[in-house]
Formats: sequence, C-alpha cells, structure tokens
Amino acid sequence: MKRIKVISLLLGLSLTNIGLVDVANAGVKIWTADELEKKEAQKANAEETGYWLNKNTYVWKNGDKYEGEWGNEWGNPSNKWQEGYGIYTYASGDRYEGEWRRGKKRGTGTYYHTSGNRYEGEWDNDNQNGIGTFYWANGEKYVGEFEDGNRTGEGTYFFANGDRYEGFFDNGKLHTDRYEGEISTYYFKDGRIYKGEFQNGFFSGNAKYFYPDGGTYKGEVNEYGQLHGYGKYIDKNGAVYEGVWKNNYLQ
Repeated sequence: MKRIKVISLLLGLSLTNIGLVDVANAGVKIWTADELEKKEAQKANAEETGYWLNKNTYVWKNGDKYEGEWGNEWGNPSNKWQEGYGIYTYASGDRYEGEWRRGKKRGTGTYYHTSGNRYEGEWDNDNQNGIGTFYWANGEKYVGEFEDGNRTGEGTYFFANGDRYEGFFDNGKLHTDRYEGEISTYYFKDGRIYKGEFQNGFFSGNAKYFYPDGGTYKGEVNEYGQLHGYGKYIDKNGAVYEGVWKNNYLQ
C-alpha cells in the first residue's frame, strides 16, 4: 500500500514540489496553492460586487439587478454571464427586457427609461443596432435604422406637432448626402410637402415644395425651409414667379 503524506494546503505548498506520490487513482482532486488563491480571489470579488438572490437572480451592490437565463465558462461554472432572455433593472429605475449574449444586450429587446421614453428593437454589443422604434414621452416617435445607439440610416420621424419626416439620418440628425443623391421628404401638418436636402438637422440646398392648393416651388431654400436663393414658384392658376427669393419673398 502506498503511503500518502497529508500536507496542510494552508501552507501554500505544491504537492509536485515535494515529490508526493500520484493520488489520481484515488479520485481525489488536489488543489495547488495557486488554484486555491485564485478561487479565494473569485469568491471575494463576487462578494464585493454583489450577491445571488436565487439561482436566476443576481443583485449588484450599486442596486442593479438581473433576473433571467445565464451562461458560464466551460469548466468554470462560477464564471457566469447573462445569456438568453433576461430582465435587467438599473438602480436608476431604467429597465431592459430582452435577449443577451455573453453578458451584453444582443438580439431583440425593449429598454424602458424612467422618463417615459422607450426603445423597442434590435441590439448588438450592448447598443441599439439594427431596426427599432423609439418612443418619446411627449408623443414623438422614430421608426427605422440605428447604429451604436444613434438614429443613422433610413427612417421615419413623427413629430409631436403633427409633422413627419421620411428619409435619411446621421448620428440622430436629419441629414442627406448630396453626393449620393439622397433626398428626404418632410410633411408639414398644414399640408405642405418638402422634398429635398437636409444638413445636420436643417433644411438645405435645393428642394421642391408641393402646396395643398396645387402650387409648386423648385429652387433653393434656407436652413428653416424658407424659399431663399434662386427658384421658381408656380401658383395654382399657372402664374409663374421666378427669380431670387429671400425668406419666402421674391426680390
């Protein structure tokens, strides 16, 4: 029978360093001093950052809470992250309900702001990415593309006053690329329709106006959408007014 020397692991000694016999056949897991130190550090870190309320719910010390599905590192079940469907409630009162991948929001989900605003749609890398809808508490709404949390790409914005914008966005602003020939459309609640360019959130460049009484305008506009620069207006009776305009008035 082989003799097995019992060594207190608290001394931090490595069994391999003192030439102990192989006890693998005995089915005993031998922890080295480095492994024990790592496990103690992980335990201390977990206790420092938060605690498990139950097997599916973790609460952080800052007040954040996650309840849902989890994934873990293969061979190390103590190293967990959000994986699948779950609800994350922030200490601020904000809440996310949706899909997760390796601890980050990814897939589809809804984010509720305490302000009353809400986002529903696609996520990637913890950010709004893809197609989604953002609702503002004041009644405004955006439906379209998002990139890294910003309205970027094509979409439709519904204003609280009844106006509507359909077209292109860049970093949250109404914006068209004239070199790409992009044109957007702005529908005023009074019936006017603007088709043209936008720059950094403002009307810009050349455009066409269609008026509810049948009149049309083709020409330049200023940042406020007023007829400004060279252009031609044709009224409902066919009369033509052409020349240089300034703040909606023909000069």
